[in-house]
Amino acid sequence: MLYDPSPAGGGDIPFADKVVHALVFGMPVALAGWARLRWVWVAAVMAVHAPVSEIVQGLALPARSGDPFDVVADLVGVVLGALVARRLSGVSGAPSRRW
Repeated sequence: MLYDPSPAGGGDIPFADKVVHALVFGMPVALAGWARLRWVWVAAVMAVHAPVSEIVQGLALPARSGDPFDVVADLVGVVLGALVARRLSGVSGAPSRRW
């Protein structure tokens, strides 16, 4: 999906492609949290992959262009996915107290 040589079409819905970018990058992180995997590592990989995927599209795929706003949408998805993963994995932000 990320490297599909056909141009991405948003159709008639404004910013639909940005929502898809956020979902594609956020869902693996959220699912890793749901599966109680090391979702922080998944988030880190996805965050690195966001700009790399746009650079590859801009340089290697003639029908595609690298869009910095797609990177922003990808990273927003990673952050939202991390928030969901944190919630699903049971990790709380409060320090544990041991008596």
